Amino acid sequence: MLQEPYPIWSAVRPEIRKAIEVDIPVLLDLAQEGIDQCGVPETPVDREYLTIAWRAVIASPDKTWHAVVDSEGVPVGYSHGFLGGQWHVAKPMTFLSTMYIKPEHRSIQVFDRLIDDFVDWSRSVNAEAVWSCLTNSMGGPVLDRLWRRKGFHPAGQMYERYV
Repeated sequence: MLQEPYPIWSAVRPEIRKAIEVDIPVLLDLAQEGIDQCGVPETPVDREYLTIAWRAVIASPDKTWHAVVDSEGVPVGYSHGFLGGQWHVAKPMTFLSTMYIKPEHRSIQVFDRLIDDFVDWSRSVNAEAVWSCLTNSMGGPVLDRLWRRKGFHPAGQMYERYV
């Protein structure tokens, strides 16, 4: 759960970049940290499956989007999305499926940069809508305000924005 006040600037200005193969072990550790912080006790990350998944993500920039939040050469967060659709909607859509940033590196600045990059990628693959699978139950009113500030509106438990 996001805490108030959510800092505008972090002490360290992380870089947003694409993942590379050598990042995968750290990304797996970050995934486990994210699960642990969500309060899901004793739920180990399937490291073998996620290693295969991250390799596929890195190799498929036309179908998947990913970003690593990098602080001084070390990944401290990541985000992932993909191009898809829904059976009842003919238009292409993108889905932001995962985002985790170590608490000491979280800021509105980092959130904005990740979302702006994802929306830009969504436009580049001709998506008409962007959906966030990061639900308002994950961050409560803080996350709700951040999504609305970026032009998203609630759509059930998710957030949607037309691009």
